[in-house]
Amino acid sequence: HKRLYRKIDFRRNEKDIYGRIVTIEYNPNRNAYICLIHYGDGEKRYILHPRGAIIGDTIVSGFFQNIKSVKTFIIKLK
Repeated sequence: HKRLYRKIDFRRNEKDIYGRIVTIEYNPNRNAYICLIHYGDGEKRYILHPRGAIIGDTIVSGFFQNIKSVKTFIIKLK
């Protein structure tokens, strides 16, 4: 039985680009939930599902965002 392998965007290189959660799916390869994000520039990527996020939420990756609902951060290590 084959499984569909979905690539997850762990890097999130693009900063301050807003995206909308379109789907939330269970990924049996990782034993975790993932969600498909449609970004404002037209890209579609999978990320690990942030706890508390629902379909239709807007997320943004970047440094030092105001923590309000669903935000994801890029952690810079020295």
